[in-house]
Amino acid sequence: MGLNTAPNITAALLADGIAPQLPVAVIENGTRPDERRFYGPLRDLPDLVTRHAIKSPALILIGAVVPLARDWSQNRSASSSPEFHDPVAAALSVATLALAG
Repeated sequence: MGLNTAPNITAALLADGIAPQLPVAVIENGTRPDERRFYGPLRDLPDLVTRHAIKSPALILIGAVVPLARDWSQNRSASSSPEFHDPVAAALSVATLALAG
């Protein structure tokens, strides 16, 4: 739904005075092996969707959360480890990191 209405979302936000350079991210197939991520300013959101032929399921992020998405993506290599899929092992990893920090 959001992908099809990206032009309307963009126009409405810009009409409400939101800065055109506000960061956006579009994440297609999030958390899946074929995940794709695209970043740009709000003014380019419709073009991002069209140019990259983004399909559902996809998530549109707008604003301050976009840098967090980039950070998460860069640190996601640990998520491919087996413990990521084991809740107990994941909790122990988080606890270990918390104690070490």
